Amino acid sequence: MTSALTEQAFDQHVQTIYGMLDDIGEASLEDVGEDDDVRVIIASANVPMDAPYQQALFEYSEIYERTPRGLWQLTDYFYEFHQRPGKGRRAYHDHAPHRHHAHCLDQRHPERDHHYRGVPVSVFEAHSEFLQWYARGDDMNCFGLFPLLP
Repeated sequence: MTSALTEQAFDQHVQTIYGMLDDIGEASLEDVGEDDDVRVIIASANVPMDAPYQQALFEYSEIYERTPRGLWQLTDYFYEFHQRPGKGRRAYHDHAPHRHHAHCLDQRHPERDHHYRGVPVSVFEAHSEFLQWYARGDDMNCFGLFPLLP
C-alpha cells in the first residue's frame, strides 16, 4: 500500500487517478477537506458516457488523514465497478469494521451475500481488474472469492 504522501506526491496521485478515468469516459473529481485534517478524494467515470448509453461506472474514493508531520496517510478506500445496464458489481473496500474486503454481485445470484474476504488493494490494481471486466463485457461473476462471514 502507499506510505504517507507529501502534498506534491498527493496531488500527483490524485491527478493520476483522474487521468486514468478521463482516458475511458466522462471523469469527475472532488477533493473535499484540503484545508482540514481529513481529506476525501472522489473520482468517477461514466463509460463511455451518461445514461442511457452508459455501460459501466468506475468510482474511486480515498480518505486521508494529515499526520503530525503534515503528510497525507491513506486510512480508508472504496473502489467500485458497476456494470450497466444490470446490477453487476465488483468492489474493494478498506473501512471499519471489516477492514480489507471485497464486494461482488453476480446478478444471476442476487440472493448471495455480497461481502468477501480481501487483501489490501491499490487503486491502480483495482482499476486494472475493473478494466478487464469492462473490456471482456462478460456478466460479473464471483468465482474465486470466499465469503467474508461463514
